[in-house]
Amino acid sequence: MMTHAFEGYEPTKYQFRHNDGFERLGVKYRWKSTDAREHVLERQDNKLLERFSHFQIKKLLEDKHAPLVYHRNAYGGGDEVTSNAVREFVRELTPAEQEMTLVKEDYCKRFLQKERDTRHLVNRRGGKKNRVTRSDESMYATIDEIEGDMRAQNKAIKEAREGSEKKKDYRKSAEEAREAVIIVPSPRTLRRWLAAYETTGDRMQLVASNGTSRVGTYYDVEEAVFLETYVRQYVSEDRLPIVKLHAKMSSAIEDENEIRKEAGLKPLRIPSIKTFQKRVADDLPQALKDIAFLGKDRAEVIHRAVNGGLDVLRPLERVEMDEWKIDLQTLLAISGVWQKMSAKQRKAVPRVRLWLTAVIDVATRCLIGFRVHREAPSVLTAISTLELSTFDKTEFAKTFGCLTPWYMHGHIEAAVFDSATWFTSQAFRVTLSDLGTQIFFPPAGAASARGTMERFFRTASTQALQYMSGRTWGSPDEKGDTDAQAEASVCFDELVKLLYRFFIDVYHNTPHEGLGEETPREAWDRLTRVHRVGPPVQGNVRRHIFGVNVRRKISKSGILFMGIRYQSEAIQHYRRGKRKPEVLVRVSRHDIGSISVWFGKGWVNVPAVYDEFQGMSLYAWSVACNALRAETKEKARMSRKTVRKTNDYLQENAQVARLEAGLGTGCITDVDIEHWEKGVKFEVGAATGEAIPEDFAKDLVVDPQFYLDMGITVSVEAADYVVDPRDTPEPSEPAPEKAKGQARGTQASKKFNK
Repeated sequence: MMTHAFEGYEPTKYQFRHNDGFERLGVKYRWKSTDAREHVLERQDNKLLERFSHFQIKKLLEDKHAPLVYHRNAYGGGDEVTSNAVREFVRELTPAEQEMTLVKEDYCKRFLQKERDTRHLVNRRGGKKNRVTRSDESMYATIDEIEGDMRAQNKAIKEAREGSEKKKDYRKSAEEAREAVIIVPSPRTLRRWLAAYETTGDRMQLVASNGTSRVGTYYDVEEAVFLETYVRQYVSEDRLPIVKLHAKMSSAIEDENEIRKEAGLKPLRIPSIKTFQKRVADDLPQALKDIAFLGKDRAEVIHRAVNGGLDVLRPLERVEMDEWKIDLQTLLAISGVWQKMSAKQRKAVPRVRLWLTAVIDVATRCLIGFRVHREAPSVLTAISTLELSTFDKTEFAKTFGCLTPWYMHGHIEAAVFDSATWFTSQAFRVTLSDLGTQIFFPPAGAASARGTMERFFRTASTQALQYMSGRTWGSPDEKGDTDAQAEASVCFDELVKLLYRFFIDVYHNTPHEGLGEETPREAWDRLTRVHRVGPPVQGNVRRHIFGVNVRRKISKSGILFMGIRYQSEAIQHYRRGKRKPEVLVRVSRHDIGSISVWFGKGWVNVPAVYDEFQGMSLYAWSVACNALRAETKEKARMSRKTVRKTNDYLQENAQVARLEAGLGTGCITDVDIEHWEKGVKFEVGAATGEAIPEDFAKDLVVDPQFYLDMGITVSVEAADYVVDPRDTPEPSEPAPEKAKGQARGTQASKKFNK
């Protein structure tokens, strides 16, 4: 039964794991334990334990001014910085280097999965069901299997692209069209990859470092073999202590030196016990040590694999992501405007089928992210939808009048997609790898592998749209002689609001047959109490991964972005060492209080000079910029008090709230930002220029250009300039990516501005 559930709803409780770390205000912490009431973190400077309730942890992670920064597996290896599974990039990689790390990571994951799947088998000479081990003989056979699997998958992806109907709609980029990289490592090479990858689960450990000296090259090959052999025995069934293992190694090396002495060879050095202890601590994966000393069952609880098949028990253990061309012809006009139009104006309004990109959790059937958009599916729509899974979206639900909260979010363990070019693109796969999410591409045409999502789309079509005219139905037989375009009566904003209400209020609170008549929301609440989800990326890290790219020059006063100054000692130090200090900048759509600046070896956080921008969205500020562009003819200045009042006004503005939730906005790109910045003749905190009134944003109406640029009619006057859809190609056939930027100079836009 659906009820008002915003007040006092229990926030999502997070699960932290062995070796996770945190940092806040310069203080580093390490996770120690969690119970039903609190988390215990250990300070790394004085080893004192601090306790935080689940609510406190959630608030600190989301704090916009001094967040608790979470580092997954921060203490999983010897190097605390580069061992973060979700990290700030340790070095700049070319596309070829990015692709190679992804292929190496894929090899490691496939081998580890085969090793786990055959762990219970017994090796029989000549038998077919041999256990996968790390001997040369076994690894040669396993590498051949992996190579065959990868080639079959790449072939299936290629055939799906060439044979799909989507080929008619989307043009391939050069990166998408090229053949996938296939390499065949030797057993020795694969063992080296595994040793690096098992320690942290971070693909950045697989980056080639040609030309640099390797750590641990003090010992030559023969000495290193002895050292590694006896270090590995620490996790054998005998479980000998380090002192005895070091003594055995020393004795073996002494015996070898006797042989070498007779042969006239240089004797081998015996590593000290301190070196032996360090190698045991740093080189052996924690999972192996836990199996040896805690037992297999206990170790599997701590290091549970996330790709162990389709028996999904935990929330976010496996999600499915796909897009759906909504079975409804929609009017590209705002509902209030449509009611005032004449028959001639209504006839000119385009009718289109919108797209829905969604992410669904398999264990609970909950939607953890969805986005309605006019533009064709692309890497941008996929990544922007994925970003929604990283935070609580209850404020979005309130914006559209929902009665229940939308708090489902967290760290996705594994994700399933089809073979669409945007899902197989390098940019999307790198984003998932940065999130610490594993990827699974089912065989081409195997819709059953994404059955949860397929069934959800059928439910949405039959239930959410059942009382609407203009339906295109699921097949020509269902549609019959119906003229869907002529019968279209639902406006763009009405459809988005209806889908929000249906998914969050109805679907999440309706008993589900696949859940034993439990509702998806009840399933999420029940399972997250037993299996808490991992925290998603937050704050600065989320901006590093999902931010919009722009390029800016650094001046003495910092970096200027849409009238806002960003300044720090780091960027000034960088400026003084460069002749042309132009840098790559990433800006968050949801918070422009800080930006990320790329210096070639990692992202650096640079705050705005004025704190008033903390927590303000890029959507809200762009609305203000557009309004000021129309009002200010000469150079103007904006005081900090005006910024503060503007932020307060826009937070209460319903139109801005809908823009932030995805109504009427496409995926923001650098083209959009360049367009918004044109004509901006003001600067915050400037000493000269006409003062902007403090209350200019009160009762501010969103500039119609926001909608008109996307072909959405927002006024009766603008309807006269909307191009007749009969004179253009079918709107559902997407134009090339650059068309979005070119559309800003259309005759319709110019006439409307006049």
